[in-house]
Amino acid sequence: MPMDFQILDADYEVVNDSSPVIRLFGRGADGKSVCCFVPDFEPYFYLKASGDLHAVARLVKDTFGQVTKVEIVEKFEPVGYQKTKKEMLRITTHLPRDVPEIRDDILKLREVMKAEGKWEVYETDILFRNRFLIDKSLGVWSGFLPKESQLTLQDISGQVLQAILAVRILHATLRLLHPGLRELKISRSPL
Repeated sequence: MPMDFQILDADYEVVNDSSPVIRLFGRGADGKSVCCFVPDFEPYFYLKASGDLHAVARLVKDTFGQVTKVEIVEKFEPVGYQKTKKEMLRITTHLPRDVPEIRDDILKLREVMKAEGKWEVYETDILFRNRFLIDKSLGVWSGFLPKESQLTLQDISGQVLQAILAVRILHATLRLLHPGLRELKISRSPL
């Protein structure tokens, strides 16, 4: 049975220093409260660096234990008008709190690399929940539009339903479809 889901609020939680899990709070079409857990979304920010970006990427990965992945991407700088994208490093960390902890220290690597030109970090001050909402083109009071993924639905009393759910996008609402899911029972509202 499909379930329409409208987002009212979002946050995240980290349990025992594991990966962060986004929590989306909302209401179903029936008016009952829903909490949807979305795992596997990672915190990241960008570094505009000069010099050999492959060498910078290796140095960042080797220097900071919080960094899980460094990729070279093409991106418009977030300030000013540009006609072309520039190569930057997308630095992914284990936890959201790692981003502000290492952003200033990463800029100090410029001296280690003896690189010329200015280095800048971008998007280090975006809250993790907002990063998720922006990346997924969502907002509070909008629908949740992910691709097929594993989601955990939990009501306020702690009853948990887990399944691989196929998602159908319909007019900015979420329809969770699963042959074995007949009814989602949520007895109390967290809102």
